[in-house]
Amino acid sequence: MQTWGIHYLALPALSYEESIIFVVTCAFLTHALYNRYEFDSVKVLPHLLLLFVLPLLPVYRLSPLHPLSSYPGPVLARVSKIWGALHASKGKDHLLFKRMHDKYGPYVRTGPNELSVLDVEVIPEILGTNGMPRGPQWDGRRKPGSTPSLISTRSTREHAVRRKPWTRAFSPASVKEYEPFVQRRALQLAGELEKRSELGPIDLTEWFNYFAFDIMGDMALGGGFELMRDGGDNEGIWTILHTGLEKMAILQHMPWLSRILFQFSFGTESATRMTEFCQEQARKRATRGSTRKDLFYHLLDEGGVEKVKPPFRYVMSDSMLALVAGSDTTSITLGGVFFYMLKNPGLYDRLRREVDSTFPLGEGEPFDSQKLANMPFLNSVIFESLRLQPPVGSSLQRAPEPGSGGKIVAGRFLPEGTAIKIPPYALFRDLRYFSPAPESFLPDRWLLPTEDVQESETNVNFSTDVRAFIPFSVGPGSCAGKPLAILELRIVIATLMQKFEMQFAEGYDISEWEEAKEDWFAMKNGRLPVTIRLRRLRKPEAGP
Repeated sequence: MQTWGIHYLALPALSYEESIIFVVTCAFLTHALYNRYEFDSVKVLPHLLLLFVLPLLPVYRLSPLHPLSSYPGPVLARVSKIWGALHASKGKDHLLFKRMHDKYGPYVRTGPNELSVLDVEVIPEILGTNGMPRGPQWDGRRKPGSTPSLISTRSTREHAVRRKPWTRAFSPASVKEYEPFVQRRALQLAGELEKRSELGPIDLTEWFNYFAFDIMGDMALGGGFELMRDGGDNEGIWTILHTGLEKMAILQHMPWLSRILFQFSFGTESATRMTEFCQEQARKRATRGSTRKDLFYHLLDEGGVEKVKPPFRYVMSDSMLALVAGSDTTSITLGGVFFYMLKNPGLYDRLRREVDSTFPLGEGEPFDSQKLANMPFLNSVIFESLRLQPPVGSSLQRAPEPGSGGKIVAGRFLPEGTAIKIPPYALFRDLRYFSPAPESFLPDRWLLPTEDVQESETNVNFSTDVRAFIPFSVGPGSCAGKPLAILELRIVIATLMQKFEMQFAEGYDISEWEEAKEDWFAMKNGRLPVTIRLRRLRKPEAGP
């Protein structure tokens, strides 16, 4: 005989626990709206539900009967995901998960049916080829009935099909064809910074946002965004995008509630204008056809690789995904690189020397991708910035395949209906995997002894477990655009280091950087005001 646990009961599209909350909420709303028409005996029902049904939920969730009862975690987190939503509204989940793991250890219960894990041994079982599909938070991040993007597709089979054009788009040959796009935008960024350098301090965070958004607009929609040219977000697109991200970061904790609120357009107002603008650009791009092989070319299958053209709604949702995910990753990491370089003048000078020795000033732009890939210190700086401020702070969530009954992870049974997440920010600052000083910016931890390691640090015994370094995730759900992101980072960093002298603007408190950092699924940097001066070629001294 099949035995059913209470956590397997369900109403259509809602879990058992969500169903109870939904019924009770509807009962109270009905009571509030129509109580004057009720008989006295009927008025008792909502109160009975309140008194007898709702208290059972926390009792069960805290009891030894719950399948996650053996895992430690905050009491309120174990009772309700409302606790998680309230904390998410502060934009500091990256710090929250770090504190929880510092207190409770590598396995923490962060919700009634959710675990957070810091254990490098289980990463393949969670994220790898034989891991799990994306978890329920993705149901809370989109409107019911809307077309999911690649990243929000929970079906393993559908994800594999949707991933194919992305794989083609970011193959080595394809990325090589994108180099002129990146080079042109990098020079535009340098030109805009130079023009404004005499007007006072420049907020690098803003300009890295503009650069990243412009170039991903080129790649995903054939252009249409010119934030650098305009010197700002005149259309309000960047603001709209991040307002939407903030709302989704809260609602992802309560998918059952988002399904209700979305029926009343909650959280969709800011996205409507963004969607309409992107749809207009996408239709224009589709109408004029391919003049170059960009990401849109592959998403729309303009090369005719597939037997059947993908639905345009898939192309549209994935183009918007590329715009958001691609721009955030690049801008966040660029901000980190220049903050840490300026905070550590010795490292700044060291990177500049490597750039100058590889691409001497006055002898051409630093655009040779092969040379850039072979610059050890440049790449170690990029890796260390990705480590200290990963693009995604706390929400790499997965869950057992629906209908599977559950999954064994490191000898522990994870029941179906349970989610598990890996928080990169906390993982990358774990002393077990990155020592010494995991909170410090030490690019040398990525260098081999035979590479460019400073003499003063050759005696430091770095321990770096590369298995724990997953800024782009791993496995089937990893970031397909990683090769393009790395190319952008290398070209922009080398270009700006070659052309400019920089320093923090007068009065800027460097402690503000960490304090201003926010986690809205994608990380968000605070301001980075700097003064910029154009580097000049030194004339050779006259002979006697």
